[in-house]
Amino acid sequence: MSSRNSPYAVVICHGSYHTPEPYLPFLAALESKGIEAYCPQLPSSDLRKLNVGDLSKPDFDRDPPRDGYPQAIDDVEVVTEILNRLVMDDEKHVVLLGHSSGAFTATMAARPELQAKSRREKGFSAGIIGIFYECGFLIPVGESVHSFFQPKDGSEAIIPPFCQFHSRGFEGLACTKDGAKYFFNGLDDDTAKYYEGTLTASQPLTTVLDNDPYVSVPCAYLITENDLVLPPVYQESMIEMQGQRSGVELSVYRCGAGHSPHLTWTEGLVSVLEDFAQKAFNIGGAHASFFLTNESFTISPILGPGVSKVQLQQLLVPTLTRLKKRAIQYSKSLSDHPTLANGNDSISAFHIDEFPTFYDSYRSYNFPVNVSQLQIGGRLIPRSLVQNNISSLLHAQRSILGAGRAIVSGVCVNVSVADPAVNPVWRTSLYDAVIGTPFSYTNNSLNVAYANLLTNRFLQLLEDLTPGGGAYINEADFQQPDFQHALYGVHYPRLLAIKAKYDPLDMFYALAAVGSET
Repeated sequence: MSSRNSPYAVVICHGSYHTPEPYLPFLAALESKGIEAYCPQLPSSDLRKLNVGDLSKPDFDRDPPRDGYPQAIDDVEVVTEILNRLVMDDEKHVVLLGHSSGAFTATMAARPELQAKSRREKGFSAGIIGIFYECGFLIPVGESVHSFFQPKDGSEAIIPPFCQFHSRGFEGLACTKDGAKYFFNGLDDDTAKYYEGTLTASQPLTTVLDNDPYVSVPCAYLITENDLVLPPVYQESMIEMQGQRSGVELSVYRCGAGHSPHLTWTEGLVSVLEDFAQKAFNIGGAHASFFLTNESFTISPILGPGVSKVQLQQLLVPTLTRLKKRAIQYSKSLSDHPTLANGNDSISAFHIDEFPTFYDSYRSYNFPVNVSQLQIGGRLIPRSLVQNNISSLLHAQRSILGAGRAIVSGVCVNVSVADPAVNPVWRTSLYDAVIGTPFSYTNNSLNVAYANLLTNRFLQLLEDLTPGGGAYINEADFQQPDFQHALYGVHYPRLLAIKAKYDPLDMFYALAAVGSET
Protein backbone atom coordinates (compact mmCIF):
# COMPACT_ATOMS: atom_id res chain seq x y z
CA MET A 1 0.00 0.00 0.00
CA SER A 2 1.21 3.50 -0.55
CA SER A 3 0.54 7.20 -0.07
CA ARG A 4 2.16 9.64 -2.49
CA ASN A 5 2.30 12.56 -0.02
CA SER A 6 5.18 11.38 2.17
CA PRO A 7 8.71 12.77 1.79
CA TYR A 8 10.10 9.28 2.30
CA ALA A 9 8.91 5.72 1.93
CA VAL A 10 9.24 2.77 4.32
CA VAL A 11 10.10 -0.71 3.04
CA ILE A 12 9.52 -3.46 5.59
CA CYS A 13 11.55 -6.67 5.52
CA HIS A 14 9.53 -9.17 7.52
CA GLY A 15 10.98 -11.94 9.63
CA SER A 16 11.33 -15.66 8.97
CA TYR A 17 8.14 -17.75 8.96
CA HIS A 18 6.11 -14.62 8.30
CA THR A 19 3.76 -13.29 5.66
CA PRO A 20 2.84 -9.60 5.32
CA GLU A 21 -0.47 -10.13 7.15
CA PRO A 22 0.76 -9.40 10.71
CA TYR A 23 2.21 -6.12 9.40
CA LEU A 24 -1.03 -4.84 7.84
CA PRO A 25 -2.15 -2.82 10.92
CA PHE A 26 1.27 -1.15 10.99
CA LEU A 27 1.10 -0.42 7.25
CA ALA A 28 -2.33 1.14 7.76
CA ALA A 29 -1.02 3.27 10.63
CA LEU A 30 1.84 4.52 8.46
CA GLU A 31 -0.54 5.27 5.62
CA SER A 32 -2.77 7.29 7.97
CA LYS A 33 0.28 9.48 8.61
CA GLY A 34 0.82 9.97 4.88
CA ILE A 35 3.84 7.66 4.81
CA GLU A 36 4.28 5.46 1.76
CA ALA A 37 4.97 1.90 2.93
CA TYR A 38 5.56 -1.55 1.47
CA CYS A 39 5.88 -5.06 2.93
CA PRO A 40 6.44 -7.63 0.17
CA GLN A 41 6.17 -11.36 0.70
CA LEU A 42 9.74 -12.64 0.89
CA PRO A 43 10.48 -15.92 -0.91
CA SER A 44 12.28 -17.66 1.98
CA SER A 45 8.99 -18.01 3.89
CA ASP A 46 6.58 -18.15 0.98
CA LEU A 47 4.84 -21.55 1.11
CA ARG A 48 4.19 -21.31 -2.64
CA LYS A 49 7.93 -21.54 -3.21
CA LEU A 50 8.74 -24.26 -0.65
CA ASN A 51 7.14 -27.30 -2.40
CA VAL A 52 4.90 -28.19 0.53
CA GLY A 53 1.95 -29.42 -1.51
CA ASP A 54 -1.52 -28.32 -0.40
CA LEU A 55 -1.05 -24.87 1.16
CA SER A 56 -3.96 -25.43 3.52
CA LYS A 57 -2.29 -28.62 4.80
CA PRO A 58 1.41 -28.15 4.05
CA ASP A 59 3.70 -31.19 4.12
CA PHE A 60 7.09 -30.01 5.34
CA ASP A 61 8.71 -33.42 4.72
CA ARG A 62 8.43 -33.25 0.94
CA ASP A 63 11.52 -32.96 -1.27
CA PRO A 64 12.99 -29.49 -1.74
CA PRO A 65 12.07 -27.49 -4.84
CA ARG A 66 14.09 -28.37 -7.95
CA ASP A 67 16.35 -25.30 -7.53
CA GLY A 68 16.56 -25.61 -3.76
CA TYR A 69 14.83 -23.67 -1.04
CA PRO A 70 14.77 -19.86 -1.37
CA GLN A 71 17.42 -18.13 0.71
CA ALA A 72 17.99 -14.66 2.12
CA ILE A 73 19.67 -13.60 -1.12
CA ASP A 74 16.34 -14.23 -2.88
CA ASP A 75 14.61 -12.04 -0.29
CA VAL A 76 17.14 -9.30 -1.01
CA GLU A 77 16.35 -9.44 -4.72
CA VAL A 78 12.65 -8.80 -4.04
CA VAL A 79 13.42 -5.85 -1.76
CA THR A 80 16.00 -4.45 -4.18
CA GLU A 81 13.43 -4.39 -6.98
CA ILE A 82 11.22 -2.13 -4.82
CA LEU A 83 14.16 0.03 -3.79
CA ASN A 84 15.24 0.54 -7.39
CA ARG A 85 11.78 1.73 -8.34
CA LEU A 86 11.42 4.06 -5.36
CA VAL A 87 14.93 5.51 -5.51
CA MET A 88 15.73 5.48 -9.22
CA ASP A 89 12.31 6.05 -10.77
CA ASP A 90 10.27 7.87 -8.11
CA GLU A 91 13.25 9.75 -6.59
CA LYS A 92 12.08 8.83 -3.09
CA HIS A 93 14.07 8.72 0.09
CA VAL A 94 13.64 5.36 1.83
CA VAL A 95 13.84 4.02 5.36
CA LEU A 96 14.36 0.26 5.49
CA LEU A 97 12.73 -1.52 8.43
CA GLY A 98 14.08 -4.95 9.28
CA HIS A 99 12.08 -7.06 11.72
CA SER A 100 13.68 -10.09 13.37
CA SER A 101 15.68 -12.00 10.73
CA GLY A 102 14.40 -9.50 8.17
CA ALA A 103 17.07 -7.21 9.61
CA PHE A 104 19.60 -9.25 7.61
CA THR A 105 17.60 -8.62 4.43
CA ALA A 106 17.46 -4.87 5.13
CA THR A 107 21.19 -4.74 5.86
CA MET A 108 22.10 -6.69 2.73
CA ALA A 109 19.77 -4.62 0.53
CA ALA A 110 21.18 -1.26 1.62
CA ARG A 111 23.90 -1.28 -1.02
CA PRO A 112 26.14 1.77 -1.42
CA GLU A 113 24.69 2.55 -4.85
CA LEU A 114 21.26 3.00 -3.22
CA GLN A 115 22.37 4.96 -0.16
CA ALA A 116 21.35 8.63 -0.16
CA LYS A 117 24.77 9.89 0.89
CA SER A 118 26.71 8.11 -1.85
CA ARG A 119 24.08 9.05 -4.45
CA ARG A 120 24.29 12.74 -3.52
CA GLU A 121 28.04 12.61 -4.00
CA LYS A 122 27.40 11.46 -7.58
CA GLY A 123 24.85 14.18 -8.25
CA PHE A 124 21.71 12.06 -7.83
CA SER A 125 18.72 12.76 -5.64
CA ALA A 126 17.04 10.42 -3.13
CA GLY A 127 18.22 7.14 -1.64
CA ILE A 128 18.23 5.06 1.54
CA ILE A 129 18.43 7.49 4.46
CA GLY A 130 18.30 4.99 7.32
CA ILE A 131 17.76 1.44 8.56
CA PHE A 132 15.39 0.83 11.47
CA TYR A 133 15.84 -2.51 13.23
CA GLU A 134 12.71 -3.78 14.98
CA CYS A 135 14.07 -6.35 17.46
CA GLY A 136 16.25 -7.38 14.54
CA PHE A 137 19.29 -9.57 14.05
CA LEU A 138 22.39 -7.36 13.71
CA ILE A 139 24.45 -9.89 11.81
CA PRO A 140 28.17 -9.06 11.38
CA VAL A 141 29.73 -8.95 7.94
CA GLY A 142 31.00 -12.42 7.02
CA GLU A 143 28.27 -14.25 8.96
CA SER A 144 24.85 -15.59 8.05
CA VAL A 145 21.76 -15.62 10.25
CA HIS A 146 22.30 -19.33 10.82
CA SER A 147 26.05 -19.24 11.50
CA PHE A 148 25.83 -16.24 13.83
CA PHE A 149 23.57 -18.02 16.31
CA GLN A 150 25.28 -21.42 16.19
CA PRO A 151 28.30 -22.58 18.24
CA LYS A 152 31.69 -21.99 16.64
CA ASP A 153 33.40 -24.86 18.44
CA GLY A 154 31.60 -27.67 16.61
CA SER A 155 29.39 -28.54 19.55
CA GLU A 156 25.76 -29.57 19.17
CA ALA A 157 23.61 -27.19 17.16
CA ILE A 158 21.17 -24.93 18.99
CA ILE A 159 17.48 -25.19 18.14
CA PRO A 160 15.38 -22.29 19.48
CA PRO A 161 12.38 -23.31 21.63
CA PHE A 162 9.95 -21.80 19.11
CA CYS A 163 11.30 -23.89 16.18
CA GLN A 164 10.78 -27.45 15.07
CA PHE A 165 12.68 -29.09 12.23
CA HIS A 166 11.32 -31.84 10.06
CA SER A 167 12.77 -35.00 8.50
CA ARG A 168 15.66 -33.28 6.70
CA GLY A 169 16.87 -31.41 9.76
CA PHE A 170 18.95 -28.31 9.03
CA GLU A 171 18.93 -29.27 5.34
CA GLY A 172 15.16 -29.01 5.22
CA LEU A 173 12.44 -26.77 6.56
CA ALA A 174 11.74 -25.48 10.04
CA CYS A 175 8.38 -24.22 11.16
CA THR A 176 7.22 -22.68 14.42
CA LYS A 177 5.68 -24.14 17.54
CA ASP A 178 3.79 -22.26 20.23
CA GLY A 179 3.77 -19.30 17.86
CA ALA A 180 1.07 -17.45 19.81
CA LYS A 181 3.20 -17.60 22.94
CA TYR A 182 6.55 -16.68 21.44
CA PHE A 183 5.78 -14.41 18.51
CA PHE A 184 2.54 -12.74 19.55
CA ASN A 185 2.66 -12.35 23.31
CA GLY A 186 0.90 -9.18 24.34
CA LEU A 187 -2.15 -9.85 22.18
CA ASP A 188 -5.33 -11.41 23.54
CA ASP A 189 -5.46 -15.19 23.16
CA ASP A 190 -7.83 -15.29 20.18
CA THR A 191 -5.91 -12.67 18.21
CA ALA A 192 -2.58 -14.31 19.02
CA LYS A 193 -3.94 -17.66 17.81
CA TYR A 194 -5.19 -16.05 14.62
CA TYR A 195 -1.79 -14.63 13.78
CA GLU A 196 -0.14 -17.93 14.75
CA GLY A 197 -2.13 -19.38 11.86
CA THR A 198 -0.39 -17.00 9.44
CA LEU A 199 3.11 -18.30 10.24
CA THR A 200 4.77 -20.47 7.61
CA ALA A 201 8.17 -22.20 7.36
CA SER A 202 11.72 -21.53 6.22
CA GLN A 203 15.03 -23.23 5.72
CA PRO A 204 17.90 -21.96 7.94
CA LEU A 205 19.21 -18.78 6.30
CA THR A 206 22.80 -19.35 5.21
CA THR A 207 23.42 -16.38 2.89
CA VAL A 208 26.57 -14.63 4.11
CA LEU A 209 26.42 -10.86 4.69
CA ASP A 210 28.85 -9.03 2.39
CA ASN A 211 27.52 -5.49 2.79
CA ASP A 212 28.29 -3.10 5.67
CA PRO A 213 25.82 -0.19 5.81
CA TYR A 214 26.19 -0.08 9.61
CA VAL A 215 29.06 2.38 9.10
CA SER A 216 27.60 4.42 6.23
CA VAL A 217 23.85 4.70 6.92
CA PRO A 218 22.18 6.06 10.09
CA CYS A 219 20.64 3.16 12.00
CA ALA A 220 18.18 2.78 14.85
CA TYR A 221 17.24 -0.19 17.00
CA LEU A 222 14.02 -0.87 18.92
CA ILE A 223 14.65 -3.08 21.96
CA THR A 224 11.57 -5.14 22.87
CA GLU A 225 11.83 -5.77 26.58
CA ASN A 226 9.30 -8.63 26.79
CA ASP A 227 10.58 -10.51 23.76
CA LEU A 228 10.48 -14.30 24.07
CA VAL A 229 11.97 -14.97 20.62
CA LEU A 230 14.99 -12.70 20.92
CA PRO A 231 15.40 -11.79 24.62
CA PRO A 232 16.56 -8.21 25.28
CA VAL A 233 19.94 -9.39 26.57
CA TYR A 234 20.72 -10.70 23.06
CA GLN A 235 19.44 -7.51 21.47
CA GLU A 236 21.60 -5.36 23.72
CA SER A 237 24.70 -7.48 23.08
CA MET A 238 24.28 -7.07 19.30
CA ILE A 239 23.81 -3.32 19.72
CA GLU A 240 26.98 -3.15 21.81
CA MET A 241 28.90 -5.21 19.27
CA GLN A 242 28.00 -2.90 16.38
CA GLY A 243 27.92 0.32 18.41
CA GLN A 244 31.55 0.07 19.46
CA ARG A 245 32.71 0.09 15.83
CA SER A 246 34.09 3.35 14.49
CA GLY A 247 31.66 5.20 12.24
CA VAL A 248 28.52 3.39 13.42
CA GLU A 249 25.60 5.71 14.22
CA LEU A 250 22.98 3.67 16.08
CA SER A 251 20.06 5.28 17.93
CA VAL A 252 18.31 3.07 20.49
CA TYR A 253 14.62 3.04 21.41
CA ARG A 254 12.84 0.79 23.92
CA CYS A 255 9.35 -0.52 24.45
CA GLY A 256 7.68 -3.10 26.68
CA ALA A 257 6.37 -5.22 23.81
CA GLY A 258 7.14 -8.78 22.78
CA HIS A 259 8.47 -9.82 19.38
CA SER A 260 5.66 -8.14 17.38
CA PRO A 261 5.49 -4.46 18.36
CA HIS A 262 3.98 -3.79 14.92
CA LEU A 263 0.87 -5.47 16.38
CA THR A 264 1.04 -4.74 20.10
CA TRP A 265 2.67 -1.27 20.06
CA THR A 266 1.59 -0.04 16.65
CA GLU A 267 1.24 3.69 17.29
CA GLY A 268 4.38 3.72 19.41
CA LEU A 269 6.34 2.04 16.62
CA VAL A 270 5.04 4.58 14.11
CA SER A 271 6.09 7.39 16.46
CA VAL A 272 9.66 6.22 17.00
CA LEU A 273 10.05 5.39 13.30
CA GLU A 274 8.90 8.92 12.42
CA ASP A 275 11.32 10.36 14.97
CA PHE A 276 14.22 8.40 13.50
CA ALA A 277 13.23 9.13 9.90
CA GLN A 278 12.96 12.85 10.59
CA LYS A 279 16.42 12.92 12.13
CA ALA A 280 17.87 10.82 9.31
CA PHE A 281 16.05 12.92 6.71
CA ASN A 282 17.53 16.12 8.12
CA ILE A 283 21.13 14.96 8.59
CA GLY A 284 23.41 17.72 7.39
CA GLY A 285 20.29 19.89 7.19
CA ALA A 286 19.92 23.59 6.63
CA HIS A 287 17.71 26.58 7.33
CA ALA A 288 16.08 28.18 4.29
CA SER A 289 14.13 31.41 3.80
CA PHE A 290 11.81 31.98 0.86
CA PHE A 291 9.83 34.89 -0.59
CA LEU A 292 6.72 34.45 -2.72
CA THR A 293 4.89 37.15 -4.66
CA ASN A 294 2.34 36.96 -7.47
CA GLU A 295 5.27 37.31 -9.89
CA SER A 296 8.23 35.43 -8.43
CA PHE A 297 9.56 32.82 -6.01
CA THR A 298 12.93 33.34 -4.34
CA ILE A 299 14.90 31.22 -1.86
CA SER A 300 17.57 33.20 -0.01
CA PRO A 301 19.50 32.49 2.05
CA ILE A 302 19.99 28.79 2.69
CA LEU A 303 22.14 28.46 5.79
CA GLY A 304 23.75 25.17 6.88
CA PRO A 305 25.42 25.48 10.29
CA GLY A 306 28.41 23.15 10.41
CA VAL A 307 27.76 22.12 6.80
CA SER A 308 30.56 22.43 4.26
CA LYS A 309 30.16 24.02 0.83
CA VAL A 310 30.28 20.58 -0.82
CA GLN A 311 27.67 19.17 1.58
CA LEU A 312 25.31 22.07 0.96
CA GLN A 313 25.69 21.58 -2.79
CA GLN A 314 24.76 17.92 -2.28
CA LEU A 315 21.69 18.88 -0.25
CA LEU A 316 20.48 21.04 -3.13
CA VAL A 317 20.84 18.29 -5.73
CA PRO A 318 17.29 16.87 -5.29
CA THR A 319 15.74 20.33 -5.65
CA LEU A 320 17.78 21.29 -8.71
CA THR A 321 17.20 17.86 -10.25
CA ARG A 322 13.44 18.26 -9.91
CA LEU A 323 13.57 21.75 -11.41
CA LYS A 324 15.52 20.42 -14.38
CA LYS A 325 13.26 17.39 -14.79
CA ARG A 326 10.22 19.67 -14.93
CA ALA A 327 11.95 22.20 -17.23
CA ILE A 328 11.54 24.95 -14.62
CA GLN A 329 14.10 27.68 -15.19
CA TYR A 330 15.58 29.83 -12.44
CA SER A 331 17.45 33.10 -12.76
CA LYS A 332 21.22 33.10 -13.02
CA SER A 333 21.76 36.44 -11.26
CA LEU A 334 19.89 38.79 -9.01
CA SER A 335 19.99 41.42 -11.74
CA ASP A 336 17.06 39.52 -13.24
CA HIS A 337 15.07 40.78 -10.24
CA PRO A 338 16.03 44.45 -9.68
CA THR A 339 13.83 44.79 -6.60
CA LEU A 340 15.57 41.88 -4.90
CA ALA A 341 19.03 42.87 -6.14
CA ASN A 342 18.80 46.32 -4.58
CA GLY A 343 21.83 47.42 -6.60
CA ASN A 344 23.83 44.22 -6.00
CA ASP A 345 23.82 43.12 -9.65
CA SER A 346 27.02 41.14 -9.39
CA ILE A 347 25.67 38.64 -6.85
CA SER A 348 24.74 35.27 -8.31
CA ALA A 349 21.29 33.87 -7.61
CA PHE A 350 22.87 30.45 -7.11
CA HIS A 351 26.04 30.90 -5.16
CA ILE A 352 27.51 29.06 -2.19
CA ASP A 353 30.14 30.37 0.22
CA GLU A 354 31.68 29.24 3.49
CA PHE A 355 32.06 31.63 6.43
CA PRO A 356 33.96 31.35 9.72
CA THR A 357 31.04 32.71 11.78
CA PHE A 358 27.30 33.17 11.52
CA TYR A 359 27.79 36.94 11.74
CA ASP A 360 29.96 36.93 8.63
CA SER A 361 27.38 34.95 6.67
CA TYR A 362 24.60 37.23 7.88
CA ARG A 363 26.40 40.37 6.77
CA SER A 364 27.07 38.88 3.34
CA TYR A 365 23.59 37.59 2.54
CA ASN A 366 21.27 39.96 4.42
CA PHE A 367 21.09 43.46 3.00
CA PRO A 368 19.91 46.46 5.08
CA VAL A 369 16.11 46.57 5.04
CA ASN A 370 13.73 49.15 6.45
CA VAL A 371 11.82 47.04 8.95
CA SER A 372 8.80 49.36 8.74
CA GLN A 373 8.06 48.87 5.05
CA LEU A 374 5.69 45.97 5.75
CA GLN A 375 3.04 45.00 8.26
CA ILE A 376 3.45 41.33 9.08
CA GLY A 377 1.68 38.40 10.65
CA GLY A 378 2.49 34.70 10.59
CA ARG A 379 1.43 31.13 11.11
CA LEU A 380 3.42 27.96 11.79
CA ILE A 381 2.76 25.44 9.02
CA PRO A 382 2.89 21.80 10.20
CA ARG A 383 4.77 19.22 8.16
CA SER A 384 1.61 17.08 8.05
CA LEU A 385 -0.28 19.81 6.17
CA VAL A 386 2.39 19.95 3.47
CA GLN A 387 2.46 16.17 3.23
CA ASN A 388 -1.28 15.49 3.27
CA ASN A 389 -3.11 18.61 2.05
CA ILE A 390 -0.70 20.61 -0.08
CA SER A 391 -3.44 21.60 -2.55
CA SER A 392 -5.41 23.48 0.11
CA LEU A 393 -2.26 25.23 1.32
CA LEU A 394 -1.38 26.31 -2.21
CA HIS A 395 -4.93 27.55 -2.75
CA ALA A 396 -4.71 29.66 0.42
CA GLN A 397 -1.39 31.16 -0.64
CA ARG A 398 -2.71 31.95 -4.13
CA SER A 399 -5.74 33.66 -2.57
CA ILE A 400 -3.46 35.82 -0.44
CA LEU A 401 -1.18 36.76 -3.32
CA GLY A 402 -4.08 37.34 -5.69
CA ALA A 403 -5.59 39.97 -3.41
CA GLY A 404 -3.05 42.60 -4.38
CA ARG A 405 0.23 43.75 -2.91
CA ALA A 406 0.70 41.05 -0.25
CA ILE A 407 3.75 38.78 -0.11
CA VAL A 408 4.24 35.41 1.56
CA SER A 409 7.59 34.50 3.02
CA GLY A 410 8.74 31.62 5.14
CA VAL A 411 11.55 30.17 7.18
CA CYS A 412 11.99 26.39 6.93
CA VAL A 413 13.20 24.91 10.19
CA ASN A 414 13.55 21.70 12.17
CA VAL A 415 12.97 22.28 15.89
CA SER A 416 11.96 18.78 16.87
CA VAL A 417 14.20 18.72 19.96
CA ALA A 418 12.20 19.19 23.16
CA ASP A 419 12.30 22.51 25.00
CA PRO A 420 10.15 23.36 28.06
CA ALA A 421 9.35 27.00 27.15
CA VAL A 422 8.54 27.02 23.44
CA ASN A 423 5.06 26.52 22.00
CA PRO A 424 4.90 22.76 21.26
CA VAL A 425 3.48 23.36 17.77
CA TRP A 426 7.02 24.31 16.74
CA ARG A 427 7.96 20.65 17.12
CA THR A 428 5.79 19.54 14.22
CA SER A 429 6.20 22.63 12.03
CA LEU A 430 7.95 22.57 8.67
CA TYR A 431 8.11 26.33 8.23
CA ASP A 432 7.02 29.68 9.64
CA ALA A 433 4.83 31.40 7.03
CA VAL A 434 4.93 35.19 7.24
CA ILE A 435 2.51 37.42 5.33
CA GLY A 436 3.39 41.02 4.61
CA THR A 437 1.11 43.87 3.57
CA PRO A 438 2.23 47.40 2.62
CA PHE A 439 2.96 50.09 5.21
CA SER A 440 2.54 53.76 4.44
CA TYR A 441 4.25 56.65 6.22
CA THR A 442 1.60 59.09 5.06
CA ASN A 443 -1.73 57.25 5.02
CA ASN A 444 -2.64 55.73 8.37
CA SER A 445 -6.15 54.83 7.24
CA LEU A 446 -4.63 52.65 4.55
CA ASN A 447 -2.40 51.00 7.17
CA VAL A 448 -5.43 50.20 9.31
CA ALA A 449 -7.23 48.73 6.33
CA TYR A 450 -4.26 46.52 5.43
CA ALA A 451 -3.79 45.47 9.06
CA ASN A 452 -7.41 44.34 9.29
CA LEU A 453 -7.13 42.56 5.93
CA LEU A 454 -4.08 40.71 7.28
CA THR A 455 -5.84 39.67 10.51
CA ASN A 456 -9.33 38.92 9.29
CA ARG A 457 -8.72 37.44 5.86
CA PHE A 458 -5.16 36.44 5.01
CA LEU A 459 -4.16 34.86 8.32
CA GLN A 460 -7.62 33.38 8.75
CA LEU A 461 -7.04 31.33 5.58
CA LEU A 462 -3.97 29.71 7.18
CA GLU A 463 -5.60 29.37 10.60
CA ASP A 464 -8.50 27.47 9.04
CA LEU A 465 -5.97 24.95 7.69
CA THR A 466 -4.09 24.65 11.01
CA PRO A 467 -6.68 24.37 13.81
CA GLY A 468 -5.05 24.37 17.23
CA GLY A 469 -1.83 25.67 15.67
CA GLY A 470 0.24 28.70 16.48
CA ALA A 471 2.52 31.51 15.38
CA TYR A 472 6.05 32.78 16.02
CA ILE A 473 5.84 35.76 18.38
CA ASN A 474 8.52 37.88 16.68
CA GLU A 475 6.74 37.65 13.32
CA ALA A 476 3.17 37.46 14.55
CA ASP A 477 0.23 39.75 13.89
CA PHE A 478 -0.01 42.40 16.62
CA GLN A 479 -3.79 41.85 16.50
CA GLN A 480 -3.45 38.06 16.81
CA PRO A 481 -6.71 36.70 18.31
CA ASP A 482 -6.24 34.33 21.24
CA PHE A 483 -2.55 35.22 21.33
CA GLN A 484 -2.10 33.28 24.56
CA HIS A 485 -2.65 29.96 22.81
CA ALA A 486 -1.34 30.92 19.38
CA LEU A 487 2.01 32.23 20.64
CA TYR A 488 2.65 30.22 23.80
CA GLY A 489 0.44 27.14 23.64
CA VAL A 490 0.00 25.01 26.76
CA HIS A 491 2.86 26.82 28.49
CA TYR A 492 0.99 30.11 28.88
CA PRO A 493 -0.42 29.55 32.42
CA ARG A 494 3.06 28.65 33.71
CA LEU A 495 4.65 31.62 31.96
CA LEU A 496 1.95 33.93 33.34
CA ALA A 497 2.68 32.68 36.86
CA ILE A 498 6.41 33.35 36.34
CA LYS A 499 5.59 36.85 35.08
CA ALA A 500 3.44 37.56 38.12
CA LYS A 501 6.16 36.35 40.45
CA TYR A 502 9.08 38.34 39.04
CA ASP A 503 7.24 41.37 37.61
CA PRO A 504 4.20 41.90 39.85
CA LEU A 505 3.97 45.60 38.88
CA ASP A 506 4.01 44.88 35.12
CA MET A 507 6.98 47.13 34.42
CA PHE A 508 7.74 45.11 31.28
CA TYR A 509 5.00 45.27 28.68
CA ALA A 510 4.57 44.52 24.98
CA LEU A 511 1.62 43.79 22.76
CA ALA A 512 0.81 40.07 22.85
CA ALA A 513 3.52 39.47 25.47
CA VAL A 514 2.81 37.34 28.54
CA GLY A 515 0.45 39.23 30.83
CA SER A 516 -0.43 41.96 28.31
CA GLU A 517 -4.14 41.12 28.44
CA THR A 518 -4.31 42.80 31.87
